[in-house]
Amino acid sequence: MDANKRPVLVVDDDPFIREVLSTYLRSHECDVVVAGDGEQAISLLELGVKPSLAFIDIIMPHKEGIETIVAIKERVQDVKIIAISGGGTFKADDLLRYAEKLGADDSIIKPLDFDSLDIKIKRLLPN
Repeated sequence: MDANKRPVLVVDDDPFIREVLSTYLRSHECDVVVAGDGEQAISLLELGVKPSLAFIDIIMPHKEGIETIVAIKERVQDVKIIAISGGGTFKADDLLRYAEKLGADDSIIKPLDFDSLDIKIKRLLPN
């Protein structure tokens, strides 16, 4: 990992989503760190991982996404966060709007639209 380049954190309890998003980000020359839930993500931060961008699933076991977003923003103030959700038993739009009110910089609904994702990443990380 380039010492000047901060990683992208992917937090999702679905291994398929973690793999697809990680592969996509790596193909765009991003260093990627993954976590299966919010507790794992916070543990990574405590070990010194300081992401420039984080993708946080909203509905996860152990520590759900909203709580994870707040905890990450407390520890890494300049991190940009994209909340992701398929909705589960709730409407994804409602969950994602709530996530944005509590610290997410943007959001995207599953299944992921990579054209839209490109635009969001370029807006949040212009470099």
